[in-house]
Amino acid sequence: MIHRAALFATFMLALALADCSQGGDTTISPSASPSSLLSEDFAVVDAEDAFANVEDATLEHEMAMRSVFSNPEQFRRHLRYPGHVGCHLGLILMQLGLDEDQRLAIREAIMMHRREIRAILERLREVNAALIDAANARRREIVAAFQAGDITREEAMRELYELSVRTREAIRNNPDNEPFYAALCDSRIKLFDEVRSILTDEQRDQWDAWLAGLPGECLGSTE
Repeated sequence: MIHRAALFATFMLALALADCSQGGDTTISPSASPSSLLSEDFAVVDAEDAFANVEDATLEHEMAMRSVFSNPEQFRRHLRYPGHVGCHLGLILMQLGLDEDQRLAIREAIMMHRREIRAILERLREVNAALIDAANARRREIVAAFQAGDITREEAMRELYELSVRTREAIRNNPDNEPFYAALCDSRIKLFDEVRSILTDEQRDQWDAWLAGLPGECLGSTE
């Protein structure tokens, strides 16, 4: 029975995230059903969301690193990053059997977390701006060579693809990212601790067990 429930919850999460990826409305109302926990309102934004919003260089468009969200209420996870364990709280929150007040309080905690990390994610973009600029300078050379007939369209597209891959890797491995990784980690821990404070003792036991199974260091204190 538990196995079937887990499968159903996973299926429901996949459907919800697919709808969000297609631009569905993710804003929940006070009278929303428990399935609203599967919306992007309960997604935990992290550095991977920033990396997913790096757009490749093409013959028509420059390379760019877009903002993760225009405001905390309009977050949409990029299709390039389907997410990983711990990047969405929907399944664990459904298992906890939250009441309406808890659900709304947790949603507000997530919105506060997003407002807090917005500036951090913008700084992450800024420290990688030089890498984007360098890629676009090289892109202009490739486009000019194509327009002059020195290389074919296929050669230009291959070079632009390789340039985009190299730049993505350079951004991900940029040592200047480290302070922002740490700040994002601290904010995530704060969020998970806040969620825990909203739960009952029984729910906290389930929450702590879920946290214990997550990889990485950016978890709640469970104290």
